[in-house]
Amino acid sequence: MADLTEQTFGNYRLIRLLAKTEFSEVYVGEDIRLGRLAAVKLLRSREMMEPDLKQFLVEMRIFARLDHPNIVRIHDFGSDSRRG
Repeated sequence: MADLTEQTFGNYRLIRLLAKTEFSEVYVGEDIRLGRLAAVKLLRSREMMEPDLKQFLVEMRIFARLDHPNIVRIHDFGSDSRRG
């Protein structure tokens, strides 16, 4: 997968690649509406099966409810047809 630095996904402009795994990449991104930095994880969803994507949605809903100073908060998630 190509480096997507400086591209925009949703409300986030990707600034720098942090990590790369078999199914995802994590970037430092800037929320262009709020001007704050965030970790942005992009999944290679076309390589995942439908049950995996459904499980991902379940996990995001659970993680979004977590509130603890030692846990990174989820602020947003979505999909983009450019990923693959």
